[in-house]
Amino acid sequence: MVIVATRARPRREEARFVLHIPGEALDARAATVECARPAALNRSDGVGMSEREAFIEAIAANPGESAARLAFADWLQEHGEEERAEFVRRSHELLARLSEVAWAPPFPADVLGAQERVRELFESHGAGWLEPFCRALGTKEPVPVRRKRWLSRLWLRVATGAADRMFGGPRRLRGSLDDFRFGHARVEGWPRGPVKSLDVHHGLVTQLEIDLGSPLPIRDAGAAFRLEPVNRLSVRIADAPDQWRRLNAPCLARVTSLTVEVGGDHATGAAETFEKIGRGENWSGVDDFHLRGDFLRPVPHEYVERLARSPLLPGLRSLSVTTDFPDLRPLAASPLLSDLQTFGVWGHRLPDDAADVIGRAAFRPNLEELDLSMTHLGNDGAERLAAVAWPKLRALEFGFNELSDAGVRSLLPLVPQLSGLGLAGNALTDTGALVLADAIDPEKLESLWLSYNPLSPRAVAALRDRFGPRFHFRSREEDGL
Repeated sequence: MVIVATRARPRREEARFVLHIPGEALDARAATVECARPAALNRSDGVGMSEREAFIEAIAANPGESAARLAFADWLQEHGEEERAEFVRRSHELLARLSEVAWAPPFPADVLGAQERVRELFESHGAGWLEPFCRALGTKEPVPVRRKRWLSRLWLRVATGAADRMFGGPRRLRGSLDDFRFGHARVEGWPRGPVKSLDVHHGLVTQLEIDLGSPLPIRDAGAAFRLEPVNRLSVRIADAPDQWRRLNAPCLARVTSLTVEVGGDHATGAAETFEKIGRGENWSGVDDFHLRGDFLRPVPHEYVERLARSPLLPGLRSLSVTTDFPDLRPLAASPLLSDLQTFGVWGHRLPDDAADVIGRAAFRPNLEELDLSMTHLGNDGAERLAAVAWPKLRALEFGFNELSDAGVRSLLPLVPQLSGLGLAGNALTDTGALVLADAIDPEKLESLWLSYNPLSPRAVAALRDRFGPRFHFRSREEDGL
């Protein structure tokens, strides 16, 4: 069997290599791993990749494929890492079963058993697995953290090496009963090191959050990336050009999704670091970009202008903003975004002219997905958006926007072309919901979200009969809101 790990991006220069994996354990899974990897990721010392590094590259190149990941589990077992091998396999099996049951509790007994075993393995061995990765990035030891997350409410506690030395015994990751409930977990809470958090998914670290403002220097990003298949990176900026220089390594060519977080530090140096990140020469793989800011402070206009001229933009398929934006016009007018397919601005009140600005955006003719949730655009914003043509739009999120039945009627010209529509948390009545249903093309519809609208049980039942599992509704009362 041959595992082909390719990244089909025309902007990449690729170097092909074939790695032959010896050992009986791989016979049923893979005898050869063939990877297409960017030339930028070649080892600078001229030495070829180790077998382990080749597996990590293959997994990172195709995160949605299971073959390389399961072959890596066999390789781990053959090389004496039986617990990590079991953790990778069990995590894969757990996510597959969760998908089969549509991620909906209550879970059957076999899913609960798989969750418990994955949790047990991670609590017993996770600190040891993660320590080399964290050390390579400059974070010396994990520290205990107890933090409630709003959506998943996962709590994860990481024991420190100091505690191990004090109390004896192996280092353990301690978590609540919700850890790995949905097949993954987030480890967070280092107070001083560059690592803010990391996500463990399918048994491996796939997402990393770095704080450039850390008092401890980033050590060797390339070494860390050779240990785990990270392809999603979040960077919290600061006035720290030296930290950015340490992070800006050829290994970043693997990153496909980049988040830049603008905190409370709006000094000139932080803005310059922001621009340098946007102009980084190693982002050849990024096609998904998120700008995240402090919910209590708007992002200064200069950040918007710097982003609008970033060389990152032409390669993006998706751009989202979750911060208080003073002006969308520089981004919307940027010709560098003309090929954008997904755009989202949510979580903050947009300016009064935002709907008009988005309707005139350079990316509008090619846009396929638009998310304007929680932006207070209301009925007027819906009317202005629907007043222009969106030839390729197939998904619209307009939840929590104070939309009434009148606003729904304004959107009706767009509705027949949509496969996904989210209008949760608005003020739709039975009348508006049924008018909306009549405009939907049932052959195209994949999902309709109307939760937290004041709909009667009769209307909900009628919509469920009409659209089946594609219709999603929960009342505020059901969720205790």
